[in-house]
Amino acid sequence: MPPTGPRTRTSWAGPAPDQPVDYARLRPLHQQEQPGASTDRLTGLLLAVTSLGSAIAVRSDSAVSQGRATGVHLVVSSAPGWGLPEETIDQAAHPSDGKDAVHLRVVRCTTSCYDANRDQIAAVTSSFTIQEGRSG
Repeated sequence: MPPTGPRTRTSWAGPAPDQPVDYARLRPLHQQEQPGASTDRLTGLLLAVTSLGSAIAVRSDSAVSQGRATGVHLVVSSAPGWGLPEETIDQAAHPSDGKDAVHLRVVRCTTSCYDANRDQIAAVTSSFTIQEGRSG
């Protein structure tokens, strides 16, 4: 029986899975990254969108706020290579209060999977909660 919700996986290698995979972490920033931890640069900290190739479609790109943390939410679809299914990556990044870490949340699966599970993925991603007063 297939899973009923997003699964957790730490490896992003290989083709996109046919079921949603959810990944969340608090990523400490190196001292040289901290001054540049603006919302304009947050999405590239885990997954550099430019590494997805030339066939990228930005499905949504918006600023998001949670408590005092203002971050970014980016959803992109791309064709990773010949013979591989198109994939969609839903990523949010929020700086910590001390701006010494970034809260990251990423959901990845094939585009057909993402479209079929859009409501369920939105429910999971909108429940992503950052505890105030925490930093890396």
